[in-house]
Amino acid sequence: GNRSRGKKMKAILLSIRPEHLVNILNGKKTVEIMKNVLPLNVPVYLYCTKGKPYLVNFGDYEHPYKAGGIELGFELKNIERHGAKILNGKVVAKCEFMEVEEIACERLDAGVGYNTIFYTETRDSHEELCDLACLDISDLKFYLGEKDKGQIVGYAYHFTNLEIFDTPKELGEFYVLDKVETKRYDGFCKVYKPITKAPKSWCYVEE
Repeated sequence: GNRSRGKKMKAILLSIRPEHLVNILNGKKTVEIMKNVLPLNVPVYLYCTKGKPYLVNFGDYEHPYKAGGIELGFELKNIERHGAKILNGKVVAKCEFMEVEEIACERLDAGVGYNTIFYTETRDSHEELCDLACLDISDLKFYLGEKDKGQIVGYAYHFTNLEIFDTPKELGEFYVLDKVETKRYDGFCKVYKPITKAPKSWCYVEE
């Protein structure tokens, strides 16, 4: 049921697909590219979406492939046989965004149609950013879309203070403000309820 709670810490819950999350948890992907403006210096919780492939924490278990570590899993029977934890559908880590770069793009006529250059104030090419985000330029163009000269088209958030949980958290451990506010004699009170459905991209939560 709904619970009224005291002043809690505002946080962000970010849904990330397993194939991207594995790179974040293993330190390869250090930048998340988004279209939204998010607040900096608040806790960001990383939720692994439910779709395959399986994101698996093999812990210290021996198995035929590779001992230890977080990786994209194999067949379910192999995962279960080795006692590993499947992280899909769980909140698996926490970090902060302390730095953000605005991504702009410009169209240049290369003589053979138009060529789109993505850049930020500190980088004159998209390539370094794509490497940090573990994306191809085609992924970047598809996600951000191509706009005309010098517009802000997206934001590159840098992961800092990444902490991988020993025990993944359940969605229900996080609360969202109920849309219905309760009328009381002294005005309105905020009512929080456990979150039941992961956000498509991100949402605010109270922890």
